[in-house]
Amino acid sequence: TGETGPIGPIGPTGETGATGPTGDPGTAATITIGTVTSGDAPAVENVGTPTDAILNFTLQQGPTGEAGPQGATGEAGPEGPTGPANGLNAYGGFYSTAPQDFATSTAAPTQVTLSTAMDELDVDSTSTPNTITITEAGDYEITYHVNAELDNAGDLTAFVRNGGTTIPGTSQTLTFTANESESFSGNVITTLAVGDTIDIALTSTVDSTDGTVNQASLAVKKLN
Repeated sequence: TGETGPIGPIGPTGETGATGPTGDPGTAATITIGTVTSGDAPAVENVGTPTDAILNFTLQQGPTGEAGPQGATGEAGPEGPTGPANGLNAYGGFYSTAPQDFATSTAAPTQVTLSTAMDELDVDSTSTPNTITITEAGDYEITYHVNAELDNAGDLTAFVRNGGTTIPGTSQTLTFTANESESFSGNVITTLAVGDTIDIALTSTVDSTDGTVNQASLAVKKLN
């Protein structure tokens, strides 16, 4: 086989061909902000696609700034209504510490005289002597006490009345020795209406013209 001959010179460059037609427009890309969180170093992560990018940003948290100056004190708000005294909506009563003579009859009750009115709120202790008149309906606690004696031996009963009718749970009967004193006391919770009248009365199994009430008290207080 003979030796290869030398390469000949390169020929001239040909003419540029005609420009081809314009291609169809591409799809527009979108960028959406995803999450923004804090971290030790800033970063941006595309969790979408190259054409529909969803960028999650991590922002480096800076140091806490100094506290700003305290703002001016605001104006005082409107004052609310004053609550009921001692937490009660209504209360009142009477008491008597001076001995008072009374007569008992086996046929009729005798009202106990209560000479001194207590402080009161929304009850009426002036319209009827020895009687508390209710001006606000509700549940009331009634407290009473009577210390008395009879000149004749026998049973004496003390009770609290509402409009002349004995309030259940208030009636107490004690047996008296002649000229010896005994004490009645108690309390009861009952529902009272506007206009109810509360007093204390006594009855006896013996007629007595020389009974004595040494002390007595009657008080009501509204619970709701």
